[in-house]
Amino acid sequence: FMNANSSISYESGFGTDHRNLELKGGANFDVVRNESLPFVIETLNSQVQVLGTSFEVMAYADRATEVNVSSGKVGLKATKTKSEPIVLEAGSRARLSPDGTQIERGTLKNNNHLGWWTRELVFEQTSLKEVAQDLNKTYWSNIEVAESVANCQISQIVKNKSLHDVLEIL
Repeated sequence: FMNANSSISYESGFGTDHRNLELKGGANFDVVRNESLPFVIETLNSQVQVLGTSFEVMAYADRATEVNVSSGKVGLKATKTKSEPIVLEAGSRARLSPDGTQIERGTLKNNNHLGWWTRELVFEQTSLKEVAQDLNKTYWSNIEVAESVANCQISQIVKNKSLHDVLEIL
């Protein structure tokens, strides 16, 4: 699934001679393992090697590159450094700094990173500040939350709603 303002390019022979592609922007992948033809995604500052999995890559120019793994394993390598690749497993995430030099690892707190294509968001005792961040990523919006209410907690599930409807519900 391709996110807004995204593109994928690949050379001839994709799927038979190689499974390498270049990603600009964001996409969610569900890839079958094939050790003889590894699936490799090149971005501006990173290389993601798939080990058979379901995952998301967000690689927009001038932003941190994010990899979120839903199932299986993914290898992530910063191409501007000579460091070894890290392996991310299901339920983990990594952020590569915009300059491509530092990788920060973490755990997925929720599956709202998939909201841009599933249109399902689950908020369980989530601060309004975090809700706004998830909505901004999902709907390509620019919602700001006043500091006075930023820590207010929300519990709500929204499915297949427009941004207007989600804001009305909240």
